[in-house]
Amino acid sequence: MKPHKICGVILAAGKSSRMGRNKLALPFERTTIGGHTLQTALDSRLDHVFLVTKEDDELEWLTDKILRSSKWSQVKCREAHLGQAYSLRCGVESAHKMNALGMLVMLGDQPLIKVEMINSLLECFRVASHLPYAASTYEGRIQPPILFSSDLYPMLQKLEGDQGARSVLRNQSITNGITIDFKEGSCFYDIDTEEDYEWLTNMSRS
Repeated sequence: MKPHKICGVILAAGKSSRMGRNKLALPFERTTIGGHTLQTALDSRLDHVFLVTKEDDELEWLTDKILRSSKWSQVKCREAHLGQAYSLRCGVESAHKMNALGMLVMLGDQPLIKVEMINSLLECFRVASHLPYAASTYEGRIQPPILFSSDLYPMLQKLEGDQGARSVLRNQSITNGITIDFKEGSCFYDIDTEEDYEWLTNMSRS
């Protein structure tokens, strides 16, 4: 892999409690919700993608095409049941072992994130020097995907419970980050309920 590499970390270890079934395995377009999110990351300029899952996830919801790709790795999180922060910490550990200059955090249940959005964050991060983060926003509110510099790995590793990556950016010591405002709010929708999934399938048909 090239120097100054940037990895993706997809958080896919949730309980799907509001859906009542594994939402990442639900059909969407030619794959599944989780498969579509992973494929988007693989199609971007990220150097490698870490898919953080529960320890017992056998990835039946991924297509053979994705399973054959060498651009991603599964990271099984033993403590995923304790909250999102633990999945995130597993991703940070993987990024650190890879000596990644930065890691872009995505959610597995956001299948409408676009390749162009990821690449825009990557371009801003690579062009500007010593950026702590490059984050996407919608109507001024920071949303995943968020790209974190390796300088923030130690802070991310201290998160607990259901604290998400965005909570790190509330630290007043972190300044000079970059945000990119995207106008299409539907890109950020996460699929949590049956109603969300019905909306997603109807939108896809139209």
